[in-house]
Amino acid sequence: MPEQLGKGEDQARGDLALNAQITLISILLGAILGALFIGIPPNFAVHVWSLQALPVDLRVFATFLVAVDTWIEYSWAVIVYRWPLSLTHSLSYFAIAGALIGVALSVDHLAAWLAWAAVVSLAVFVETVVDILIPINRSLRTAQTGRTEQEEAAGKSRVTRLIELLNQTRLQAALYLVGVPLLLYGAFDASNLLPTWAEIHVPPSLWGALGIAIVGIDMFIEGRSMVRRRYDPPLIF
Repeated sequence: MPEQLGKGEDQARGDLALNAQITLISILLGAILGALFIGIPPNFAVHVWSLQALPVDLRVFATFLVAVDTWIEYSWAVIVYRWPLSLTHSLSYFAIAGALIGVALSVDHLAAWLAWAAVVSLAVFVETVVDILIPINRSLRTAQTGRTEQEEAAGKSRVTRLIELLNQTRLQAALYLVGVPLLLYGAFDASNLLPTWAEIHVPPSLWGALGIAIVGIDMFIEGRSMVRRRYDPPLIF
């Protein structure tokens, strides 16, 4: 009986930690969207269909999309991968949310928006390496199959899922790592801080479209994983 009570208490603590993280992620999403509403230029809704407003329209949509993508990915990580309530995860939530608030507040200023977007891209890359890639590699190295056929099959299934997640996460990390220098270049180019020979002056609309493309690819990769793994048991690593 005491052992059963202990397991019940552990389960209750785990559920509380899960609910606390989901609540925190949702609150941070609300802060990001609130900052976006503040950063949107006056009369945005009136001129939203104007061709001249297209660059801002794309940046607003890209910012909204990355906020939603962040909530989906973190919620999925907490629910399916059972991320623990830890210092590194909590710092990741606040660091990325803070950078996204900077993106949202500067949506009407191209150079600042690109600079903050580069910070977000770098923060997501570092967080992916520290909180996902390193733990997965550690789990793969220490994974051992059981002695019975059933345990051996379960062990192989876990290793297969870890390898699939590792390959998916590497692709997402590479996507955001490539985004860092591109976005930084755009920020310097838009601020006229580059030497003449390095200036390209990319049309502002293309930067918003690039942001949408990066987030869209990331959501597509994550969405495919969600469809394949929605009925699988939690994968703890």
